[in-house]
Amino acid sequence: MEYKLTDVVFERADDSPYRYHITLHHLPTGMEIEQASEHSAQEARNFCIRELKWRLAHWEEYQRSAVCKSY
Repeated sequence: MEYKLTDVVFERADDSPYRYHITLHHLPTGMEIEQASEHSAQEARNFCIRELKWRLAHWEEYQRSAVCKSY
């Protein structure tokens, strides 16, 4: 699976204890990835994208992991 910008939606949490708390929603898989940053929202988005790319590149391993929910 490949990452496409059109497949993701970002949501910012305003009630978070972190200055910038972003949730990435990956539409094709239903995955949600949350990341936080004290520096910028863009940094938190980049953390989300980096995690998404890893999960997609290692999809079978990720699905077998304990952190994966049933999709």
